[in-house]
Amino acid sequence: MDPLATTFDSEENNYTFYYDESNNVRTLTLGEDKYNIDNDENQKASMNFILAGIAHKSSETDLDFNALIESLSLQENIKEIKFKHIAKGNFEQVLKSNKLTAFLECLIDSDCYIHYFNLNMEYWSLIDLVDDIFFYAIKKAPNSFDHSIHARNYLDYYKDALYRLIKLEKSKFLSLVKKYNYPKIKSGFESKLIREINKLLKENLRYSCLSNTGIDSQTQKEFKDLSGLLSLCSDIDKLESTYDLDEDLLLSGFHCFYHNRGVSFKNSIHRFDIESVVEENFEVLKKGGDEKLVNLDYSFIDSKESILIQMSDVVSGLFNKYFTYIESENIESIREKRRLLNERQLRNLNLLRKVVEKSDVECSQFLFYVMSLSETEKHNILLFENAKI
Repeated sequence: MDPLATTFDSEENNYTFYYDESNNVRTLTLGEDKYNIDNDENQKASMNFILAGIAHKSSETDLDFNALIESLSLQENIKEIKFKHIAKGNFEQVLKSNKLTAFLECLIDSDCYIHYFNLNMEYWSLIDLVDDIFFYAIKKAPNSFDHSIHARNYLDYYKDALYRLIKLEKSKFLSLVKKYNYPKIKSGFESKLIREINKLLKENLRYSCLSNTGIDSQTQKEFKDLSGLLSLCSDIDKLESTYDLDEDLLLSGFHCFYHNRGVSFKNSIHRFDIESVVEENFEVLKKGGDEKLVNLDYSFIDSKESILIQMSDVVSGLFNKYFTYIESENIESIREKRRLLNERQLRNLNLLRKVVEKSDVECSQFLFYVMSLSETEKHNILLFENAKI
């Protein structure tokens, strides 16, 4: 997959980007019925990798660093700004922070923007199954879909359905795909895997199951539609879109996301926080003849030497909390909890929306995420529904 294959700047209109990351798990692998990062029974692991930070036009910014530091009222022994110094806890608790208010107001009043790349690693790793199923169905029953016009919409819809199933039946689903060596599926077992996923869907559609799980009407509809698609593809003999990785290895090598963000703004300057593994991978790519990377103005710098890298730590930490909250809460819960936010929380949420909108107006590709349709809906509800002007 290449989520960012186009250039979004030019020689006349370019930027300086500063980056930091949150939740780089290095590798995501399958266990018997869980992921390698599910190692704490008392705490749910975040499935979101964030690469985010600050950007400004050309090479200079008018941001008043001294005023920012003064407004944050940090303890004297703090020599480097990090997200943990600004706010702590889950996203709702983060919104209570006075320091977050000062930080966001500073961004709004300056010529700086924020940028982020959010990757739902679980969604990214498992929904490729839908691509093969969908295109097999088109070949088998071409009149079943208006695919010439709405193929993207269909794909996103069915991927959302599969993701809902994974969220609802995580242990069972992971045990099922592991049995077939996903993502390196055993040759000759493709159709059996699809039939077993369909069986799990149907189990959740039985009345007894519905009364136990309480899945909503939208989820029921998506499950029924996905079940119909899987039934149509019960004789599929190839699943080629799944990753060509080792058995149980779902995700490895986060340098590709750094690479995509960089080369998508090839005329800009890119300053990454030190990440030795990524830097080493970049050197390998350049030696291998990656001209885009060879011609890219980038460097890895110590955050202690750059307050804009430190500010990027705050941005990446904030959006890690934000997208983890979206991933973990359902739509009804987000609406209800949003309604109960206090004045400080609402102020910070409104400031966050303004920073996002300011950045989006400047360049929509500053803000990029890979997540399900239902998560996108939650994102829109939380940040933009009933927003204050």
